[in-house]
Amino acid sequence: WFTGSWSVTVEELQHWEGQGEAEKMEEMTRWIQQGALDAMKRKASRIDEDAPELSSAVYRQVLLMQIDNYWRRHLKFMTNLRNYSKLRSYGQRDPLVEYKLEAYKTFQVMIGKIRRDTIYYLFTFQPRPLRPVETEAGLGEGEGELVQVPSNLDEKVRSYLR
Repeated sequence: WFTGSWSVTVEELQHWEGQGEAEKMEEMTRWIQQGALDAMKRKASRIDEDAPELSSAVYRQVLLMQIDNYWRRHLKFMTNLRNYSKLRSYGQRDPLVEYKLEAYKTFQVMIGKIRRDTIYYLFTFQPRPLRPVETEAGLGEGEGELVQVPSNLDEKVRSYLR
C-alpha cells in the first residue's frame, strides 16, 4: 500500500523471519524507519520538481485535513458523551469524573488516529505533475494566461476552467 514509495522484496522479509531477539527487533525497527524516511524523501523530491517547497505545503494540508476531520467527530462525540454521562449517576458514579476520564481517553484515541491516517495518506498520495490550463478569452485579464487547477476541484469546476 505504499504505492511505489517503498518496495520490500521477499528476500528482505525472509531475512527477518524467525528473528526474536530484542537486538534484531530494534535493528528491524531502524530498517523500517529508515526505509519509510527514504521513501518520504523521494516523494518530497518528486513533489518539489513542480514547485519548490510544495511538499511541505502538501504535508501541512494532509495533516490539517486529518485534524479537521477527527476534531469534528470528536466534538460530536463529546456532545453525546455530555448528554449520556448524566446517566452514570444512576450507577452511583460521579458524572463529571466519568465525563473527564472518557473525554481524555477519546482524545488520546483521536490523536493516534490523526497520526496514523496522516502517515497513511502521505504514503498513498501520488503526486501528479502540474499542468497549466489556459483560461478562456474574456475570463482572465490576459489572453492565454496560465493558471494552476487544484486536483481536488469537482469535475464541473474543472470543466469550467478548461
